[in-house]
Amino acid sequence: VNADQNPSGAYQPPSIAMGAESAPIVQQPTFKFSDAEKKKIRSVFDKCDADKNGVVSLEELMNAVTGSSSIAETLGIPPDVAKGTDNGLKDLFLSLDVDGSAGLDPDEFAQFFAERQEILMFLPEDGDEARNDLVQEQWKKAFFFPNKDKFASILAGIMHPPAMDACVEGLDDQCKLPPQLKPFGYYAYTVGLPIERFEEAGKELRALVKQLVVEKGGAYDDASEAAWTSVWSLFVGIMKRGYRDAQADAKVAAAANVEAAKAAEKAKADEKAAAEAAAKEAKNAADKAGTEEAKAAAEAAAKAAEAKA
Repeated sequence: VNADQNPSGAYQPPSIAMGAESAPIVQQPTFKFSDAEKKKIRSVFDKCDADKNGVVSLEELMNAVTGSSSIAETLGIPPDVAKGTDNGLKDLFLSLDVDGSAGLDPDEFAQFFAERQEILMFLPEDGDEARNDLVQEQWKKAFFFPNKDKFASILAGIMHPPAMDACVEGLDDQCKLPPQLKPFGYYAYTVGLPIERFEEAGKELRALVKQLVVEKGGAYDDASEAAWTSVWSLFVGIMKRGYRDAQADAKVAAAANVEAAKAAEKAKADEKAAAEAAAKEAKNAADKAGTEEAKAAAEAAAKAAEAKA
């Protein structure tokens, strides 16, 4: 998810550059995480640290990502790299192993998330597992193919069709969905959608889930409403990031357009001034030429008169 690749095609994590002969050139970690984010990262780290010695070895990383697609997706490791079909996973490990100790400590491991804050927002905190399990259970109960159009009719108001399909099919996989939500928000701004529409769509979505769960004989109580409200608030939070990014880009573009207009106006004014200066110079030259010609004619007439005299 959001994996960067170098020209050779080998996988690289964000902010990691591979040099000649695949020798890792590591930029020292500079990204700062909040205490809550560090706690979430540590939870993933502990799942990979099989022997609980405080570092994740290459073998442990390989076992973790091949044994759990969820961990691989959380870390942003593409399937072909996770399966070890090439040296991508080893190169990735070496690029993160800043101190060359053959093991990733928690700080080095955290760089998996340096540019994946959206994933961190979705990783559960203590007590969130029950909420997520409830949402996924009810989602599976409410969403089956005949109901796809019902969800699509709600989401169509905030997403373009490809994104809408991905959201409908991805609500039951919280590792795959977050990277797509930010572009949803960006798109919404570009088409003039009010940001308030995200909240409205969430209310409509929850009402539809409740209706369908009850129709299937399930229960949708206050805990269900709280769980869905919490999860949708995460969705909205990430979509708003994309929305604000689009706003910022539009502001930059508008400023650039203003500067371009100013530059064009200045160029036009400079061109006009240059043309006026050239015209004035030409007129002065013509006037001077006319004066000198008249003077020469007068001198010639004087000389002629003197000769006659």
